[in-house]
Amino acid sequence: MHDIILRIPIVTTLFAIYFTIILYNIYAFIFLVGGAILSAYRYRKVHDSYHRFIGNVYIAIGALLPGIGGTFTRMGYTEVLYVTELMGLVLIYIGYRYNVRPAPVHSISTNRLENAS
Repeated sequence: MHDIILRIPIVTTLFAIYFTIILYNIYAFIFLVGGAILSAYRYRKVHDSYHRFIGNVYIAIGALLPGIGGTFTRMGYTEVLYVTELMGLVLIYIGYRYNVRPAPVHSISTNRLENAS
């Protein structure tokens, strides 16, 4: 009986840690993937910033891939996690490169002409 009393706080603490980790991961997922999707949605019709739409789509897909790999790991396919993590990082980098590239040249000259008048 004494052994059972000592185990209850440990189980409760482990459950609290596990629950906290799940909450942090859900929070991070919502802000990373949701933020990229929201940005892509906002840039989808802006002609001069269409490259940012594409970049944010790449970032959203790249952020989803490690989660998909983690699901496959729980099903017993451990190697999939490493491949999806690498693919996710590559897609996030490609999305970043799309987002930081300058606007097309024709839009810069058009804006200068409009501001001059």
